[in-house]
Amino acid sequence: GNSCLARGCEGKMHPIYGEEQLYTQIKYLVDLYDANHAYKQMKLKNPSVPTEKEVLQNLRQEDKDLAEWICKSGEKMLNQNSYNFVGLSFFQELFQSMLKAS
Repeated sequence: GNSCLARGCEGKMHPIYGEEQLYTQIKYLVDLYDANHAYKQMKLKNPSVPTEKEVLQNLRQEDKDLAEWICKSGEKMLNQNSYNFVGLSFFQELFQSMLKAS
């Protein structure tokens, strides 16, 4: 519900960010910490960048592990989010309207 979580408080809480904004932010973080995606973006902007293997060798293992954890955690959240999927009803409505039009 919208009730405040503080004991004895009668206040109401309201979301600051909507579901779509949170989805977009998580997607951004996944892309930011996905080493393969980041390398491809870097290569697009600067074709003279060394190979992906050379770039990744310059990162500490702790940094690689943290980036991988952030990326996998974000992907797990995205896979559970309905913004990541198109419902079957969309296609049913689309094709029914197309059949009616013909």
